[in-house]
Amino acid sequence: MENQAPSDFFTNLLSVIGSDIDNASFLRESQELITQNLQNQKDQVAGVSLDEEMTKLVQYEQAYQAAAKIINTVDQMLETVLSLR
Repeated sequence: MENQAPSDFFTNLLSVIGSDIDNASFLRESQELITQNLQNQKDQVAGVSLDEEMTKLVQYEQAYQAAAKIINTVDQMLETVLSLR
């Protein structure tokens, strides 16, 4: 400040403060993007796919129906065998 007029000193100070604000804003935006990216990655790993779950549900239903048919067939066969006595 020895060789600067007070107005020049404050102009330079405001310039430095403005630059610091710009840098802080840039860093904040970068951190928000990183946070969002990490959240998306977490959701992809931990998320449940409704299509996959529906496919599995249909497969389980078909397996249950097949097992029920087998049990019904075995029951009919046992009735037939028992009626032969």
